[in-house]
Amino acid sequence: MRCVLLACVVGVGALIALVPSMSRPTVPLGVSVPRERITDPAVRRAVSRFRLGVGALTAAGLVAGLLGDPSIVFGPAILGVVVGSIVVIAVARRGIVAAKQQGQWYAGQPVRTSASVSGPTGNPRPAWILYAVAALMAVAAPLWLLVRFDRLPDPYPRHWSVSGPPDGWGARNLLAVLLPSGWPILLIALLAAMMLAVSRRRAVAPPDGSPLAARAARREVYAVVQKGVGCIAIVIGAASLASAIVIGADRLSAPPVIVWVEVAALAVVVTWLVVGARRAQSQSAAAPATGAQSHDDDADWKLGMFYYRPDDPSFLVPKRVGVGETINFGHPAGKISAVVILIMLVAAIVASALSL
Repeated sequence: MRCVLLACVVGVGALIALVPSMSRPTVPLGVSVPRERITDPAVRRAVSRFRLGVGALTAAGLVAGLLGDPSIVFGPAILGVVVGSIVVIAVARRGIVAAKQQGQWYAGQPVRTSASVSGPTGNPRPAWILYAVAALMAVAAPLWLLVRFDRLPDPYPRHWSVSGPPDGWGARNLLAVLLPSGWPILLIALLAAMMLAVSRRRAVAPPDGSPLAARAARREVYAVVQKGVGCIAIVIGAASLASAIVIGADRLSAPPVIVWVEVAALAVVVTWLVVGARRAQSQSAAAPATGAQSHDDDADWKLGMFYYRPDDPSFLVPKRVGVGETINFGHPAGKISAVVILIMLVAAIVASALSL
C-alpha cells in the first residue's frame, strides 16, 4: 500500500506542475496578460518558481509516505501537496502581477470581454458509448452481489482501510450489500449529466488576442475532456465490478494486482487528458496576435483561481488555472455551492479523523 501512496503523491504533484501548460496561455498562474507577453521573462520565472515549489511539496509528501504509516499519512500527504500548491501559486504569481503593473502591459491594448464560438453551442457532445459501457459494468456489480448474496460473509465488511483489508463490519443485509455498489452508478450518472450540461451551454471563449486560435483551442480541449471524463467513468465502473467480483468470490480485499491496474488505468486517462490539453494550448500560444485582448479582470479572480463577481449573471465561467469551467462564487447559486463544498470538506475531514 505504501507504493500506491507514493505513486499517488508523485502523480498529483506532476499533474499540478503541468497545470500552467494546460491553462490558457494568456492567463499564466491566473494572471491576465496580453498575448505578446506570454513569453515575457517575468512569466517564465514565475512558472519556474511555481514548479520548483510544487516539486518541493511533492518531495515532502514522499518523505512522509516513506517514514509514516500509510493508513495515517495517505490523505494528509496528498492534501498537503494540493493545499500547499495553492500557497505556492499565490506567491509565484506576484512576479507577473508586479511586472504587468510596472510595465503597463495593457496600456493602449484593445480589449474585448468574450468571443462566442460558432454553431448552436460550439461544444463537443458527450462520448455516450463510453458512459454506456461504464453503466453496464457498474450495474453488473450489484447484480452479481445479489446472485452471490447467500454466500457473502456475515458479518459483512462495511469499511476498508487504506492498506486494503476491511476494518469495519456490520450485519449482512440488502442495504449493506447494495449501497456501496450503488454509489458508482450515481457517480457515473452525475458525470454524464454534468458533461451533457456543459455540451449544451453556449460556448464563449475569451479572445486572448487571437480569437480564432482561442476558439480552436477551447473546442479541442473540450473534445479531449469529454472523452477523458467518459474514460474515467469506465474506470469507475470497472473498479466497482472488480470489487464486487472479489467480494462475491469470498475474498475480503482486492488482490494488489487489481489495485495497481485501477491506478494505472486512471493514470493513463489523466495523462491523455494532460497531453491533449497541452497540445491545444501550445498551438494557441504559437498563434500571433490578430485581434483584441481579453479584458484584464484580475480583480475578480482571487488568487487567480476563485472567481467572484456578483453582477455577472454567469454561474459558470472558463477557468484560469487548468481546463474546464469554474463557479462564479458571487452568483447566488455560487454562494450556495460554496457552502455545500465547505460542508462536504468538513464532513470528509471529520470522517477521516474518526476512522483513525
